[in-house]
Amino acid sequence: KVLTDAALEGKRDNLAGLKENVIIGKLIPAATGLKHYRRIEIEPTEPLPQAHDIGLLDGDELAAELGLAEEQLGGVIGAGIQEDVSELEQIGAGGDDGFAEEAIVIDEEPPPAAG
Repeated sequence: KVLTDAALEGKRDNLAGLKENVIIGKLIPAATGLKHYRRIEIEPTEPLPQAHDIGLLDGDELAAELGLAEEQLGGVIGAGIQEDVSELEQIGAGGDDGFAEEAIVIDEEPPPAAG
């Protein structure tokens, strides 16, 4: 009823993308006054936390939080991570042949099956 009354009275809102009201042949008066709200900037009520204020746990604190010894923590997170990081650092520093060594391994033919 509200939309019908507004359309009959000739009120309009020039919104792009709205279809005409097929029944009465006039535009639907929707989102009237939207231009005013487009210029409003909303600020957070509290300042956003900074990374150093969040208090992320280091290895000792994380192990204590999980009830593990720090040595056990490596097994929980991933035993091979340190090896992978070391290899990546070595590749990044130009050690070995970089990824060329890995490419050779990929391109090698598998050994013949014993049969």
